[in-house]
Amino acid sequence: MKKILFIIVLGLLFFGFSQTFQVNAQDMMARFTSPSSTSTTSVSTTAKDEAEGKVIYDRLQSKEKSCKDLTDDDFDVLGDYFMGQRLGNTATHDSMNTMMKNMMGEDGEKQMHISLGKRLSGCNVDAQLPAQGSNFLPMMGLGGMIGGFSNDNWSGTGSMMGFNRSTPFFGLLIQTLIVIFLVFGIIYFWNGITKKSKK
Repeated sequence: MKKILFIIVLGLLFFGFSQTFQVNAQDMMARFTSPSSTSTTSVSTTAKDEAEGKVIYDRLQSKEKSCKDLTDDDFDVLGDYFMGQRLGNTATHDSMNTMMKNMMGEDGEKQMHISLGKRLSGCNVDAQLPAQGSNFLPMMGLGGMIGGFSNDNWSGTGSMMGFNRSTPFFGLLIQTLIVIFLVFGIIYFWNGITKKSKK
């Protein structure tokens, strides 16, 4: 009975420690932006841009507007809309904007939104991203595939925010198989040790 309890505890400890090393994009962002770096004003501006982007996207979907009718400013707010959708809330989106401004400058951040707007709306799936733009795509769930169009510059398969369609199931399956393998391996070696000591 003690052996079984020992094996179960060891397996649970291993599984528990493996869970502590997971990456969380919001925690990473907190290291790069201070609490004072986002204000109520900037969050409300981001929310306004997201809302404007949704209006434009809805008009594109209903064919009231076409891609050729859109300006860079329209694609900018479309990019804001898509980022807001990917990141889940406006405060996180605003923090990401602040981090992009710190790393790429204000023009780079705007160009990132324009490129995302063009790509994710389907208007120009090959729109050029800013030089450091690929650093942010995995955090938004856009690493590897953008709206079904692959880009060899970002050939990663997962995202830090869990938007990859297959990772949660297969990741859990692999972790479970590793734990089972370890438990049975420990049992096998434990039985081998105890048989030798009984002789």
